[in-house]
Amino acid sequence: MKNIRFLSPKTHKTLFKINLSAFKHNLNYYKSLLKPKTKLIVMVKAFAYGLGLSKMSEVLNEEKVDYLAVAYTDEAVELRRAGYEGKLMVFNPEPHCFDNIIRYQIEPEVYSLSLLKDYLEVLQSNGAYQLLGELPIHIKIDTGMHRLGMMEEDLNEASKLIKENNQLKVESVFTHLAAADDESMDNFTLSQIEKFELLYQKLVVGFVHQPMKHVLNSSGIERFGDYQMDMVRLGIGLYGFSPNQITEGKLQMVCSLFSHIAQIKKVKKGEAIGYNRSKIAENDMEIAIVFLGYADGLSRSLSNKGGLYLNGGMAPIVGNISMDITVLDISNITCKVGDAVEVFGEHFTLAQFSEMAGTIPYEVLTDISSRVRRIYS
Repeated sequence: MKNIRFLSPKTHKTLFKINLSAFKHNLNYYKSLLKPKTKLIVMVKAFAYGLGLSKMSEVLNEEKVDYLAVAYTDEAVELRRAGYEGKLMVFNPEPHCFDNIIRYQIEPEVYSLSLLKDYLEVLQSNGAYQLLGELPIHIKIDTGMHRLGMMEEDLNEASKLIKENNQLKVESVFTHLAAADDESMDNFTLSQIEKFELLYQKLVVGFVHQPMKHVLNSSGIERFGDYQMDMVRLGIGLYGFSPNQITEGKLQMVCSLFSHIAQIKKVKKGEAIGYNRSKIAENDMEIAIVFLGYADGLSRSLSNKGGLYLNGGMAPIVGNISMDITVLDISNITCKVGDAVEVFGEHFTLAQFSEMAGTIPYEVLTDISSRVRRIYS
């Protein structure tokens, strides 16, 4: 029996903690900004911003949001196979995925005239599809962001094709605002909204059914409430981050990332730390080795310049961050093996960590590896 411990499950002790109460609080905050008839689309792309697609979608289903939206068809299929039966949009569909989109009752964004033609070709090539009745799609119009979206010159032909194929039901028409969070660009944002209204009318002229309209993202919900139209799209705000001061104190922190000290050792002046000897000790020092590396999502760019929160202070990162290990200078911090190391959380926020890393919260969250255990509370 002495070796029974070798049969116990071994788990990576770096933990990504998700506070579901805070998540629901943020959802309800944004709901409080909406008019009674405004529908809500919630973005769960990129593994629900790193928090876990299945679990977060389960919570959102319980909260009765109107739509979930993902980026790619594989994510939507995963949700369907997990049992999600609600309305589900995919924003970046590809023609080779159309069969799965139809099979799993997923509603695709149609962002170009060529994609619309590809979708119609698939429908017309399979007689079984023609027995399914109306199939909903969502048309995206480019109003100046110049990513995905139909151009103005394509709208007349797109409108004609849709009207000729009554199997298609345009459920909504939308655009994406490029800078809804940036007050200095409000004139551009308002010009996008104005252009969208004009192009919407150009597209839907002659339609029997008037599609819903939506333009607002998280920042747009906060700053341009007069333009909620029929629906809004909630993304990063739900996960506890907003660049807008008007939400300060109103959102709760949803997630935190922790690891722990695996070993402590002393390093003498002149000795090197880590790969490529990138840190040479300038004085005798004490270091802590932490089970956390770039394979967990800690950017290697923080080597020799970032820091992690430990027992009341920021412990500088010394040496190159490796795949599984980060080394901290604890010369001025009292700690022991097993102590928790906070990457971001209560003491060092996601916004602060993102700024230190020279990036944005979206990237930090979505970079957290699948090998990092998600803990929901």
